[in-house]
Amino acid sequence: MSPNTLRLLWNSARWLLLLVAITPLLYIGGVYYPFIVPKVIYFRTLIELVAVLLVSYAVYTREGLHLAIFKKKITLVPLVFLGFSYLSALVGLDFYHSFWSIFERMDGLVTLTHLIAYFYAVLLVFNKEDWHKFFVINGVVAVLV
Repeated sequence: MSPNTLRLLWNSARWLLLLVAITPLLYIGGVYYPFIVPKVIYFRTLIELVAVLLVSYAVYTREGLHLAIFKKKITLVPLVFLGFSYLSALVGLDFYHSFWSIFERMDGLVTLTHLIAYFYAVLLVFNKEDWHKFFVINGVVAVLV
């Protein structure tokens, strides 16, 4: 894969991760639960796109990925939490409900998996300048909301 294509994959993943910060601004009238459903669908879509971009990038090169962060055991805590969440859903009364949740909340295992994927993607991709951009965007969104 050409260096330009790899750079495009990398920059696209970075910008999609930054776009997560504008999630609180989303509102689409005419859908059930217009303050929740569009935001969750937007967030899940961004994270799935980022996952595809990062896997495509990592197949060809690992340059730029901050893999050293995973040597710290504290970064495994969200993964362990996700594992226990799946285990409790498996032994619970209704796995289907635990996995998908209800439409008005959308906080099941699917969303939890996306949140943890977001956590790891940010750890892999963001550098100091990206964190600065992220917090500036968050600040602007907080003022607007």
